[in-house]
Order: sequence, then C-alpha cells, then structure tokens
Amino acid sequence: MKKEKIKTSLLIISILLMITSSPAHGIQDVLSEEKLLKSKVIIAIDEYHAVLFGYKELRRALKELNYSLPIPVEVVTLKGELNSTFLDGVDILLIPPNNGTIRYMDYEVRAVAHYLIHGGNVIILGAPIIGDFRTTISFFYINLLISDLASYNVTIGFKFYSKNERSDLIYDYVNNNGSLIILQRDTVFSEENLKDALLANISEPIYIQTASLEITGNPKELITIRTLPTACSINIDNEIRYDPDGFVIFAAQNIERGKIVGVGFGQIFTNFTSPLGSAWIDTGGASKFFINLIKWVLDIEKWRVEKLAPVKPVYIAFLVIPLPVAILIPIVAKREKEIKRKREEKKKEIKISEILRKIREEEKGKG
Repeated sequence: MKKEKIKTSLLIISILLMITSSPAHGIQDVLSEEKLLKSKVIIAIDEYHAVLFGYKELRRALKELNYSLPIPVEVVTLKGELNSTFLDGVDILLIPPNNGTIRYMDYEVRAVAHYLIHGGNVIILGAPIIGDFRTTISFFYINLLISDLASYNVTIGFKFYSKNERSDLIYDYVNNNGSLIILQRDTVFSEENLKDALLANISEPIYIQTASLEITGNPKELITIRTLPTACSINIDNEIRYDPDGFVIFAAQNIERGKIVGVGFGQIFTNFTSPLGSAWIDTGGASKFFINLIKWVLDIEKWRVEKLAPVKPVYIAFLVIPLPVAILIPIVAKREKEIKRKREEKKKEIKISEILRKIREEEKGKG
C-alpha cells in the first residue's frame, strides 16, 4: 500500500516538474486581454424626421469616437419610420433637432418606449436659435415624442424649452462673453460623477451656445447640468427670462435598463462653423466631450467580462501543459480512486472472513 502511494506521489511530482520546466510564452498578451460582451458599438441616427443635421455633419465626431473606443463603431441611419426591428441591436439612438414637418407616429413612439425599457439609449440633440436655426428649428414634435412616451409607461421628467415651437438662447454677460459659455467654468453639474465622466481628460475649454430644457417631473430622478444663476434666456420673441437656480441645459434620466439624454447644445458636435471661426467639433474640447458623453451613456465598463492586469513572464503550469501530460492528470486521479476502492474491498473481505471463522468455531463448539 505504501509502495503504491509512493509511486503515485512520484508520478505527480514528475508531471509538475515537466510542466514547470517550460516558460509561459506570451502570457503577457493573454493576461492583459480584455474581453467585451459585444464586438462593436452600433449608433443609429434619425435622418427621417426632417432633421437639421445628421451623419454628414456628425461624421468627424463619430470618426474621433471610433478611434477612442476599444471596439469599432458602426453607424446606421434611419431613412424611414422607426420600428423595433430597426432598433434591435442598436446601442444609442441619436435624434437631432428637426424642422417640425414630420411627426413621430404612435407605433414609432411605442418602438422607442420598448427600446428604452429593454436597455436602449436615446440622446436627443437640441440647439439654440442661432444662425439658420432661428427660422428652421422646431421642438413641437420632439416634445410631443417625449410626452407621448408616457402612454407606454415611460415617463420623461424633462422637455426642451419652446416658444412658438422655437428654442431659446442662453446668455451670461456677468461671467463670460455673452452667449458663448465655457462649460467647465460657467455651469453646475448635479453630480460629481457626471462631471468627472464628461470632463475626463479635457484640458481645453468647452465652448457652447445652448438652448434650455424644462423640468417636468421629479428633479431627483434627473442628472443635470445647469447654468449659473447669472444667466438669462432670450426666446424667439426676444423675451428675457431669469432663473435663480440657473437654466438646465443638459438632462439625463434612467428608464428601466435604458437611458434618455437631452442636450441643449448638440450643434457643437457638428462641422458647422462656431463663433470662433472653426468648426464646432474642432473648437476647444468639443470632440473629447462628445467621446466622453457616448462612453458615459454606454457605460462600456459594464461590457467587460474579463479584465486581468499584465504581468511579467512567469512559469505557469496550466498554460503550457502538453496534451499527453494533461491527459495523465485525470489518469493519476483515476488510479488513486482505484487504489482506494480496492483497499475498501479488501477491508470488506477481511470482515467477511472474520465472520465466517466465528461461525465455524461456533458450529464446532456445538458439535
């Protein structure tokens, strides 16, 4: 019995020595690999509902995004009415501002509600009444879409400010140069986590001209960015409004497993010309802000299923076991089990022999 145990132990030791005699080549690559649940990010842009800008104007922002994410970005454009088939597999639906000539039909609203409830993300890009937007932009159907979602158990706690269907323009003469606001300096984030995420790795000022949003639901359910109280709003009729709490220019709300975001300054992600003379997307930290916004909405860290730190090359058994050796391990385990079984059977045989011996002795005594 002892000899069998010694032989088994020697066999295991020899296997271990054989395994650890080879270095784990390429282990740095293996351990530093990060696996994601998806192989690409799919962003859909609504270009059907008479939008004022789309893929063409957002292409440079999307190109920078593609370079910045760990997986490629695929962009699809909506050329017809929205439906669940189109939204299936889409990670973010971008809805640019429109001119108010094509409404969202009831079945489109239902598709958006279903999409949000089941983990979809919607970003509605607003814009202020600047340049051509002053006569073309309309928030009538955008706000109608937002309110109609309640019919399908999706209640949104914000909408875009609208007067005669037009948005407004925020000014702050006290803290900056009129309508050109610096996001890092002239606004207040409702949550530090939001601020850290959206402003990460941005050293350049983020210049914006923005419209405002209105809170229609429970403010505690929203994540917001507000202007300072010194700001004012001027609408299409040149009416001036003030808000002691500052104007909301960004709002986000979690909906079941999804998220909806309203941005009052969506034009800064386009190639339209800014007041500083360059394309908005090339001005200051606009492109980095867009990248951070998409990353925050996607929460791409949750997509990771394996994240292991890189290490120096080491000798690791399980990475380099040759197939014949790997087969020997279960054989050793099986051999141990067989030895144990035979040992138990031997004990039973001894017990049976003892019982038979006693029976024979008793029978002799009776005789």
